Amino acid sequence: MVGSSIQRKLRGDGRFRVVPVERGTTLPATDGPSFLIHAAWPHNDDEAWSQFLDWTLELHRSAAACNAWFVALGSGIEACAEHPGLKDPYLGYARRKLELRSALEGQGPLSWVRLHFMFGPGEQASRLLPAAVRAALANEEFVCGSLDRRRRWLHLDDQADFLARFLVDPQPGHWDIAGRSDVSFRDLLDLVGRAVGRKLQLRESDAPVPDSALAFVVPERMAPVVPADAGDPANLTRRLEEYVAQLRATSTEVEPGLG
Repeated sequence: MVGSSIQRKLRGDGRFRVVPVERGTTLPATDGPSFLIHAAWPHNDDEAWSQFLDWTLELHRSAAACNAWFVALGSGIEACAEHPGLKDPYLGYARRKLELRSALEGQGPLSWVRLHFMFGPGEQASRLLPAAVRAALANEEFVCGSLDRRRRWLHLDDQADFLARFLVDPQPGHWDIAGRSDVSFRDLLDLVGRAVGRKLQLRESDAPVPDSALAFVVPERMAPVVPADAGDPANLTRRLEEYVAQLRATSTEVEPGLG
């Protein structure tokens, strides 16, 4: 869903010409682009990972041969890879992101842009916010993990907008694109109820979720293109109202799930 949102944004922006690169292929050493953004991710098995890593490194080399700047997408959860409380699947995901970053940096410069917690069109129905919206619409109980966890939330379209701003003049090094406000799961789900127009019947699960032990996931180096009001309660309220309207229009089924 991240790649799709970025493509939508860039295709609608006259400053960019989007040329998709098929998975497994590289850039020809001809009239290449000014930058390449790598938004792909493999299936979760060792063979797929090995093939993906080899392809990514070859893609990086081909971008350098075309004088195209390489922008790769990391994750905010990377910073917690050594936290003793982080569990799979987040733990394995964070470690592989770090492995990919290290391998890319070992062969040349790049921009590594860490994306944090997001929601918006294209999400699987079982993910936190689509499931919570559907539960609220059906007046069903919604079960969630630790409600006091705080995260930096962004709507996919805002995230894509900030990334497009970054791509106008991509800078080397590690950067974060995330909300500017630490918002708890409890407060976020309260906003869901308000957007639906019915208080969500919320119950905190006793069972731990993979990131229960992480009270915060804080950006390490926020990209300057992210405005001060990104992901604040007013922004999230507006975006959730839009998202609820989209979900109402596409489905009436309820899929409660764990957050």
